[in-house]
Amino acid sequence: MENTKRNIFLQKNTLFGLCIGLSFIVISYLYYKTGRDITTNPRFNNLLMLLSIAGAFIGTRKYREEVLAGKLSYGYALGCCLYLIGVAAVSYSVYLYFLYSAHPELVKSYVTTLEAAFQEIYGQNNPAANLNNLLQTLITPLFLALANIFSQLLTGIIFSLFLAGLLRKEKK
Repeated sequence: MENTKRNIFLQKNTLFGLCIGLSFIVISYLYYKTGRDITTNPRFNNLLMLLSIAGAFIGTRKYREEVLAGKLSYGYALGCCLYLIGVAAVSYSVYLYFLYSAHPELVKSYVTTLEAAFQEIYGQNNPAANLNNLLQTLITPLFLALANIFSQLLTGIIFSLFLAGLLRKEKK
């Protein structure tokens, strides 16, 4: 019985998490094709955050209503939200890895933005030069993809704590 519940959870939520990740990919691709920056664009990042919140809310609510007959504890809602965001983050990061590998100018744009920020903070002192050298070797497509996973998971944890409270429905 417990194994069946787990299989249904994984089946329903993995599919919906992949749909959320696909929405990230479509938005990213549209931004990229229209010449907008996807590496350091606050509007783009806010749009992805909005899609994460909406996707986690809709996916968990759908799972609660269709599978659990409307009853969902806070912990289970939290786990469901985090799982959905985790699947979406991993699928989007796989896309980012291939995008950054195929278009190294995106990585260069990201590094240039970071160098400009370090230059503004540190000026012309020695730490800025050392940081720039470190950035050149450290920032790779794999690094950016992994950083995206952790960034989206951290954001997902923060919003999932709130969403789980909204989505929980205890037995009456």
